[in-house]
Amino acid sequence: LRQQVALKTFDRGACDEGRWKARVEGVSRLNAVLNHPQVALPREAGWWEGTPYLITDLAPQGSLATSLAERRFSLIAALRFVVQLAE
Repeated sequence: LRQQVALKTFDRGACDEGRWKARVEGVSRLNAVLNHPQVALPREAGWWEGTPYLITDLAPQGSLATSLAERRFSLIAALRFVVQLAE
């Protein structure tokens, strides 16, 4: 589709292929109820040459975790942010 995606690979020893597939199926069922433009859901997950992988939409602006790690929030600002996420 000529669309940029993010590819994440996991440690080969993290789990075996059967366990990986079971986890991916479980997460897929949970993700089926999510529908939000700010949530990047997996497009594909699989096993390639002994390594588990996950493909998601690319977020060129970075992840929420990275963004939050780069700055400090006051208590009030942090609470407002949590309320916004919960909504």
